[in-house]
Amino acid sequence: MLNVILLAWVLGIATMGKSNPTLLTLLPIFLLVSVTLWILARFPFYFVTTVFFKIVQGSCFAATAFIFGGQYANQALTERLQVRETQRQPVEVVVYVKSLNQLTENGLQQKVEVLGRHAQTVDWLLYLKQSQQKKSGSGLQLGQYYRISGQLKPAHSYATPGAFDQEKWWLQQDIMAAVRVETVQPISQAQVSRLGFTSHVQQQQGWWAQLRLGIEKMRLSCREFLQRQPVQHKGLLLGLLTGDQSLLYEATQAQFQRLGISHLLAISGPHVLIFAALVSWGLQQGIAALSGFESGCAGLGSSWQPAQFILCFFANLATEAGDRFSWF
Repeated sequence: MLNVILLAWVLGIATMGKSNPTLLTLLPIFLLVSVTLWILARFPFYFVTTVFFKIVQGSCFAATAFIFGGQYANQALTERLQVRETQRQPVEVVVYVKSLNQLTENGLQQKVEVLGRHAQTVDWLLYLKQSQQKKSGSGLQLGQYYRISGQLKPAHSYATPGAFDQEKWWLQQDIMAAVRVETVQPISQAQVSRLGFTSHVQQQQGWWAQLRLGIEKMRLSCREFLQRQPVQHKGLLLGLLTGDQSLLYEATQAQFQRLGISHLLAISGPHVLIFAALVSWGLQQGIAALSGFESGCAGLGSSWQPAQFILCFFANLATEAGDRFSWF
């Protein structure tokens, strides 16, 4: 039952941006019926164990979760659109660096948290040229505050069908605007507190914020380690392992975008690697089990041939899988 509810919730979130007034009018009915069925299921009535009752109960729970998921997604989208920047203008803001930057051929891109622009903090994307990067050393440092000034650039979608929708992509990444940085000035936590952002400084001292910052620093260490290694396709390897696309060529990134698999270089990449590791571990355990079973059945002669074929099949499958990923 829980799996059905969670699946319906995910499907409801997938309808973000699509409002259906009919479903909203049916929500109180589904909610009331779901609560009633849940209460009836607590009593030892004979019909609560029937397949029909369970189907009706699961359908009502799924419908309620689907509508709630859609409403939650639309509410989150509305909140993001309210803090999205729509006009080009010069800006000077205080920012906090909590995410790893991304190197490009012309400089770097840095996602930062902007303080004081709205009631809550928002994320912007900074563009720094190579000359500015050299002035600030290796770029903006993780866990540091800066006062930056530059030209604000809102995101705009293109009307060409099939073109990459930058505005949608930014919204998915929770990026509300971009800034062409002109000046960068580091400031201390004490200065930030005097500007009225004491609560934000204290929040960054919490264990959860420190954990996330530590993870970003580990990703930076992985990038620097791979940069020093004499391996091929280090950009793809870094992207799949940590989601960092800094070592990828722009042509390769464009190919991933055209194929619609850019998510592999973001959060889905580590998931794919985890799944591949689980499959590899399962194959190894199966081969080891069959090998042990073969040694115990050595006296069976020709009757063991089917098991030998199975063992060869898994061995060839593992070999082919290794060949397919040899381009890493």
